[in-house]
Amino acid sequence: MPEPFTIESLELTDEALQGLSGRKPKPVDVLQWVSNNMNGDPDMASCPGMVALTLMIDCRNDSTFRVDFWKSMYTKLIPSRAQVGLDDDDGPIDGHLTHKLLGKIMAIRDAAVNGVVAGDSA
Repeated sequence: MPEPFTIESLELTDEALQGLSGRKPKPVDVLQWVSNNMNGDPDMASCPGMVALTLMIDCRNDSTFRVDFWKSMYTKLIPSRAQVGLDDDDGPIDGHLTHKLLGKIMAIRDAAVNGVVAGDSA
């Protein structure tokens, strides 16, 4: 059985550990870093914070925890259907047509406020 992976095995300086402790990373950054550093030598230069390091160590040392990471934590990075294709113009996506309609209404309002009548040439 391999030795457990620990913070000590990384041989980080006290300054490096304090630097990691002082960071407040976004959850998405933590999950991405852990998934990218689950195996092999971790890229400590890009580690977003102590929480990411601790999560990676827990995943490496406990296979049940690792499965839970992939099944219930990492899946949070997958965009929802509503988030996919928000900039696409290839079909009605919830709110997409409403946004276009509001843009047209605002343009008509701006024209009315400025006294421009449809068909007039400026």
